[in-house]
Amino acid sequence: MNKDNNFNHVAFLWNIAESLRGTYKEEDYRKVMLPMIVVRRFDCLLDDYDREIIKSVYKEYDFLPEEEKDDIVIADLKENHNMDLQFYNVSDFTWKKLLDDSENIKSNFEEYLNGFSNNVKEIIGKFKFKDEINQLDKKDKLFAVLSKMYEVDLHINVVSNNKMGYIYEEMLRRFTENSAAGEQYTPREVIRLCMEMLFMGKEHFLTEEGKVISIGDFCCGTGGMLSIGEDYVEKINPSAIVNVYGQELLDESFAICQADMLMKGQNPDNIRLGNTLTQDRFKNEHMRF
Repeated sequence: MNKDNNFNHVAFLWNIAESLRGTYKEEDYRKVMLPMIVVRRFDCLLDDYDREIIKSVYKEYDFLPEEEKDDIVIADLKENHNMDLQFYNVSDFTWKKLLDDSENIKSNFEEYLNGFSNNVKEIIGKFKFKDEINQLDKKDKLFAVLSKMYEVDLHINVVSNNKMGYIYEEMLRRFTENSAAGEQYTPREVIRLCMEMLFMGKEHFLTEEGKVISIGDFCCGTGGMLSIGEDYVEKINPSAIVNVYGQELLDESFAICQADMLMKGQNPDNIRLGNTLTQDRFKNEHMRF
């Protein structure tokens, strides 16, 4: 996917955002669009997997408390069904099926969201997305927005993880243009310069065969430093295993970062919520960079 494709995706998504005019102020478009993009991406990523098998495996563990199921179900799917997933959905709906019943779109969409594994539901909760679903439904906008979002193909074969990062970042930049400089968005070129400075003179260390490298950012925002740091190391040493860790104070930024890590196959549990100065979520843990 080239830059033109990136622009086409961003332009289409921005048109959907602008359809919210009258229901939302422009600075509030993000409340709908950021979680919508995340959930649409998750839906597309699940297209490669047999959802009936996922539901069947999930039912095998009905005897467990809900909060304990994620790791066990995901491990079972990987070991016994060759499904390399970090999340799943066990509802009877896909995004496409939701559009077959416009009359019950709100209740069906909520059921669909509740069908996600707990790691995704936690992200959705941090976005406070259900408040926006109520607002969209009240203004008769929910079905229209979901229909337009269905036209956006965010499958990994169309939009790689790296390209998804660019698209999401550009949407975030547009949503935060009127925020204080640097409050939530740091330009990619600035981040790349920071990473070059961080790794300067360490090329020999980074290129050792089978290197395992940990990168931590404890005011990680939406995760730009972590993503670019991971990309930087992997370009220098494709065989390296890069593990990233982050902590963030703001719920929405935390949710964006955790969603990004989940989509890229990183461990979302390595992104933690809290004030680094008063709530060190990585006490006694060590990262190389």
